[in-house]
Amino acid sequence: MEEIQVVDQWMTELADQIEELATEGIFNSRWMLLQTYHGIGHLILDNENYKRYSHGNGQILTDLSELCGVHVRDLQRSIQFATKYPDMNALPEGKNISWNKVITKYLPDTPPEEKPEPETCPTCGQAIRNRK
Repeated sequence: MEEIQVVDQWMTELADQIEELATEGIFNSRWMLLQTYHGIGHLILDNENYKRYSHGNGQILTDLSELCGVHVRDLQRSIQFATKYPDMNALPEGKNISWNKVITKYLPDTPPEEKPEPETCPTCGQAIRNRK
């Protein structure tokens, strides 16, 4: 019986250490992802050319997305994130925070990607549907 209690004790201690390490590792990876998107948002917002040309020009983020390989929605969300939370220490939920929680709970709806205006009929002005 004593032998089982000894095994249970060392196993419990080991399990506690594993749990602590896993919790910290997961937090660190989530936090690094948050720092990455936060940094992307600030990098864009602080860029002088972006400040100068972005107003009303949705194509800039689309072009930037194609050049850097980061999806346009992630660029938009990064900008929203950096704007809403200039200081990442103000983020809610402590170690339970993740990028998914930030975009689903704490950021406003991200505008849809810019779509070209539909073609209109020169005679009646109604939208022309694409025919396949």
